[in-house]
Amino acid sequence: YDTEDSTAREGGLTETGRAQARQVAQRLRGMQFDATYCSTLRRAEETAAIIAAEVPGAEVQRARVLCECVPCIPPAFAHYFTKTKPEEIEHGAAQSLAAYERFFKRPGRANRRELLVCHGNLIRSFVCRALGLPIESWLNFNTHNCGLTIIHIFGDGLRIVESFNDIGHLPAELHTR
Repeated sequence: YDTEDSTAREGGLTETGRAQARQVAQRLRGMQFDATYCSTLRRAEETAAIIAAEVPGAEVQRARVLCECVPCIPPAFAHYFTKTKPEEIEHGAAQSLAAYERFFKRPGRANRRELLVCHGNLIRSFVCRALGLPIESWLNFNTHNCGLTIIHIFGDGLRIVESFNDIGHLPAELHTR
């Protein structure tokens, strides 16, 4: 979403955000998903609805655990978080771990393809966990709105990050953070 627009401050998508969502929906068109989950924040719900209109798959299920959070405060970036309350960090740490444990399990007998529509901090924490990096590394990754991250989880538990924050489907004028 575009932070210059008042709708962004209220949590909804701007016209730029809707255009980004339409682009990622076109990128995903033709893929089949076993489940689609989205954060309960309005901008994620609106993005998921735009994607669901183009992409066949399961009905969108809202998941509060996918809301934006701060998974931890990396020491090198502590000066950016001076106004962040300790309980907010504790909550974010617990939430990011709970989200990862819920959605990044070994597949059962059948392979599954799930789509998560969520937020940059959480996605960065997922990538750190999938790669076995310290969670404090999350802020060393950059994200754009409607970037596509693909993580494969194999039956033996191996996790491979196939792509991170791929924005190849977005024209340059739709590159926003």
